[in-house]
Amino acid sequence: MEIEIKESLLEQKKQIDSNFLCAIDENKSIISEIYLLINCYQKRGKDFEFDELLKEITHDAFASIYFCLQGFYRQSYISLRCILEMGISLFQFKDNNYKYLLWKNNKRDIIWSEFNKENEGILINKYWELFLKGNFETFNITINNCYRECSEYVHGKDEYLKQLKDFQVKYNKDICENILKMCKVILSLLITGTSIRFGNHSDEFTNRVDVLLKEYEVI
Repeated sequence: MEIEIKESLLEQKKQIDSNFLCAIDENKSIISEIYLLINCYQKRGKDFEFDELLKEITHDAFASIYFCLQGFYRQSYISLRCILEMGISLFQFKDNNYKYLLWKNNKRDIIWSEFNKENEGILINKYWELFLKGNFETFNITINNCYRECSEYVHGKDEYLKQLKDFQVKYNKDICENILKMCKVILSLLITGTSIRFGNHSDEFTNRVDVLLKEYEVI
């Protein structure tokens, strides 16, 4: 029995290794773009002054990439949702230390619906307008759409899982590409939000951030 299990696991490892190599070869360009965005977010995210949480978000970004390349697509979506939840939570924690302390001491959960609450949420025009004069409708809608899509996979909705069931440990070009695109979008959104909140600093990423602000119709 133990020998059979070992052989089965080794066979699965061969498939996973094959997935990984195929995925890298076919997605080099977008993977490079994602790594650049991670570097940008690591630098811009320092303004939050939550270094440990920033590291956790970065870890989840790499986890999502590796899960995706190996063929564990649902796990990759789970990591993407974690990135988005924690990334948006940083804005709330920065502006409300009490909520951060409650969360840190396991006395409060991250509740996505709170981010959209009228007059007190993060994903509303009134919040972003405190820091920059612009249009934030497309930006807010895109964030919520990303969260909704990731959540469909996380919660195991039948319609979405049917898309994954035949490819759970096999490389599928379309699914892999879609996940990597989602990762790129989520990181771009977090960078955009950070630049709205703290300003678009003058550094090697300034021009790239300007492009993102225009892409999401903020400016």
